[in-house]
Amino acid sequence: MLTAGAEKTPKELGIVLSDPLRLNGVKKEVSGYGLAEVTVEGLTLHRLVQTVIRDRLHTAAQNLWCQAAAAVVNASFTYSEDPLDWPGLRLQMPHALQTAEALAERTLAPEIAGHILNEAALFQQTQGAYAAAKTLLERAIAIWKKAYDADHPRLAVGYNNLALVEQDLGNPTAAKSLLERAIAIWEQAYAAEQPTLATSYSNLATVEQDLGNLAAAKTLLERAIAIEEKAYAANHPTLAERYNNLALVEKDLGNPTVAKTLLERAIAISEKAYAANHPTLAERYNNLALVEQDLGNPTVAKTLLERAIAISEKAYATDHPTVATNYSNLATVEQDLGNSAAAKTLLERAIAISEKAYAADHPTVATNYSNLAMVEESLGNLAAAKTLLERAIAIGEKASAADHPTLSLSYHNLAVVVQDLGELAAARTWMEKAHAIAVQRMPLDHQLRVGIQKWLESQSSE
Repeated sequence: MLTAGAEKTPKELGIVLSDPLRLNGVKKEVSGYGLAEVTVEGLTLHRLVQTVIRDRLHTAAQNLWCQAAAAVVNASFTYSEDPLDWPGLRLQMPHALQTAEALAERTLAPEIAGHILNEAALFQQTQGAYAAAKTLLERAIAIWKKAYDADHPRLAVGYNNLALVEQDLGNPTAAKSLLERAIAIWEQAYAAEQPTLATSYSNLATVEQDLGNLAAAKTLLERAIAIEEKAYAANHPTLAERYNNLALVEKDLGNPTVAKTLLERAIAISEKAYAANHPTLAERYNNLALVEQDLGNPTVAKTLLERAIAISEKAYATDHPTVATNYSNLATVEQDLGNSAAAKTLLERAIAISEKAYAADHPTVATNYSNLAMVEESLGNLAAAKTLLERAIAIGEKASAADHPTLSLSYHNLAVVVQDLGELAAARTWMEKAHAIAVQRMPLDHQLRVGIQKWLESQSSE
């Protein structure tokens, strides 16, 4: 980090850092002291030594060196989506955070302090450390608020990024409010066809999707795509991200064929833009697998999910939420293929990860309980299935609007289970609740809505 940012340091240090022979001489001399250590990764000074050196400097000198450190960190500590860059970012993280806090304490360079904290938050989010990312972003926003006007685009960046973390934490309402604030600032600051606006529309679309507002999500994504198809080349990775997001909305709207076409376009772009083991490709393969599953192609879906898992397990820690999502999705495919025991094992692994990564009332935890319930049902463990679905519904009813489409699926599944248990009146009650949501929130030909309608008609004719 220091050698890369040599030109950002005071002259005397810059000369040493730019000259390998001089730098090696300094390292050799420093290594003779007991409280200093030279390693392949860099120079380590005991905290006591750091404190003594810092305390010997007068305020002006402290500020000078603090700003020099900030310039070095700001130049080299930049979030990257490439897993090959992540080990370096992990090493730099403690230095980056300490530098940002030192700047904040001295009210120096707030734009740099906030930027460093923002970059650190993006990295923590990628690693699945959502609570840590939220804390860092809230700190960045607090610093920027003191430095900028309330409508400054820099604050919009903070609100946008915090919204995505709130979304990961299962708080879509909070995410929506933050994104609306960001969009209000950006719409004032930029022309209507600025790609930054397209990004914010796309992010808001994914939140609307989580809230069950699929028509609103589709409209926002179509606006984003219209802007970005004008701004970028046809093979730009950003367009692939938009096609991917629109595909998931089309899938939820019951249009898997449209979704498949969009995902194939996204994958074609992404395979050219990224290395074969990039996590973005794992995400695309995972999503296409879900669509293939809806189209009745579980073998194809299984192959895609196995490719996604191979990439994710390499890129992330074994307890990363993305890995858990891949396991959960593969489990539903294994169940479709009649491999209920394999599905159960995968879901138990997914739940173990999710329960560690998220709060107990997170929607992802509910999804995993619901998926495991249907596996237990197929294994004949109806009481276990009922308990799991009741837990999933309790979370869903707390986290979502009363007419959220996901609740319709959960009510449908619970109706099927209690019917198998011989509780016919209860089954009808749950299916009617599922139907009320389906009629309100799903197209006429949506697979779930059609299935619910057929079940109710079959019961009426008996």
